[in-house]
Amino acid sequence: MAIDQVANLEQTLNRACKASAFLHSTEILILAFLLRVEPIGYKKMGLILSMLVFVASIFISRSLFLC
Repeated sequence: MAIDQVANLEQTLNRACKASAFLHSTEILILAFLLRVEPIGYKKMGLILSMLVFVASIFISRSLFLC
């Protein structure tokens, strides 16, 4: 019983790591695109980064709860 729980937790952790790596790389690409298209001030960059982190945290937490 405990071995099955450990195996399930390891699978969940692997999925969360893969999801976070994918989301962070996507966010970096989006941010690079935004920086190239339009010069952004500090306030707008902070807003964009906070929105990206919020969305990433939602996707990561959903992937953890779906197991």
